[in-house]
Amino acid sequence: MWLLIYKDSLCEVVLTDVFSGYAKAERVVNEDRQITGKTLIANAKCNAHARRYFSKLGPNTKEAEFYLDQYHEIYQLESEAKENRLMKF
Repeated sequence: MWLLIYKDSLCEVVLTDVFSGYAKAERVVNEDRQITGKTLIANAKCNAHARRYFSKLGPNTKEAEFYLDQYHEIYQLESEAKENRLMKF
């Protein structure tokens, strides 16, 4: 289904989780788009899903701790931006 939708789409970026089926579909679609001279589709992975995977590793894992701290900072900045009406959702 994904292949049919995005093969002829004007879409350039797709936001998905890390399900391997999306990566395969992206690769197949982009092979076709490259042959036909169309812009390739980039996959922007979902941060909420990514954060969950780091959380599953636990706070005692150095890499997980680093990225969870980064997400905390991003969420803090987002909260401040909303409070100061710098973002519209």
